[in-house]
Amino acid sequence: MLQCFPIIALYHYRIVALDIHSFIIHNSLINMDKPTIAGKAPLPVELKAGETYAWCSCGKSSNQPMCDGSHKGTSFVPKVFKAEKDQTAYLCTCKLTGNPGMCDGTHKKLE
Repeated sequence: MLQCFPIIALYHYRIVALDIHSFIIHNSLINMDKPTIAGKAPLPVELKAGETYAWCSCGKSSNQPMCDGSHKGTSFVPKVFKAEKDQTAYLCTCKLTGNPGMCDGTHKKLE
């Protein structure tokens, strides 16, 4: 019989409870490695309704804030999402946001 034990994990300054066999919370990979800070300000991106985007979570992409595959061989994976409507979105470049992909102002706390 397989047993599941609850654990606590720190994910970008927020604490979440999860079962030991869970890897995804709110479509975001739980990753304890530190990303490369690609920037200290969000980048505006024109999103088109119905289009799929892949936000870089590792910080190594040369196509910031979008993924270019530079995470290969690391524990990082991009945050893939589909735009629900046409809009300008401000995507995180510090990679420390509590809302993966979208800027939440965390970069203001960086030195």
